[in-house]
Amino acid sequence: MNWYTESWSDECKFSIAYDEKIYSEKTPFQQIDFYKGKEFGTFFTLDGLMMVNEKDEFIYHEMIVHPAFATNPNIKRVLIIGGGDGGTAREVLRYKSVEEVVMVEIDERVFRLCQKYLPVTAGGIEEEPRMTLKFEDGLAYVKKAPDASFELILVDSTDPISVGEGLFTIEFYQECYRVLRNDGILINQHESPYFTEYAENMKRAHKKIKHIFPITHVY
Repeated sequence: MNWYTESWSDECKFSIAYDEKIYSEKTPFQQIDFYKGKEFGTFFTLDGLMMVNEKDEFIYHEMIVHPAFATNPNIKRVLIIGGGDGGTAREVLRYKSVEEVVMVEIDERVFRLCQKYLPVTAGGIEEEPRMTLKFEDGLAYVKKAPDASFELILVDSTDPISVGEGLFTIEFYQECYRVLRNDGILINQHESPYFTEYAENMKRAHKKIKHIFPITHVY
């Protein structure tokens, strides 16, 4: 039996048994690995950290998307920064009232490999006529985006290290605020408070957001 393991703290590790490692690739941005097992199905990691698995991906993707639509049912234009596995776009596209979704993912290989190995999240996304895919840096994209052009920005990024680091800066949050409309919403994945190290990263990111946005909540 093979085991995939992550150390979450000095006193806690997370392990999943897998039957086979089905794909591995080093891109210019990160290391991508896909595994397949019985309990969680197919899952993939970026630089050795799990991103998505078949069994429970819905928990994350539903919760990053639906609270915003419960708050403002009239969202028409949505910007997704990151989200290369496609799950966040899948949930946004469930809303027939949405007219356009722009997904900006820095590493095209993440999306292409998820299309092949994880179609539960990425399957059919590219064929959706309301969907626009852009494979470029998220900060660079928002810097050139017009003022007040989106009602919702979903920052579905990796943690504040490596390729995701630029999405946890004051400059990035200021640009997001500029391109949101007056009733716009920013949803930002910025770690979990569950473990001490993660909580510190979360608090640093949230402090920056509070400096720019008049109303902020953690959920």
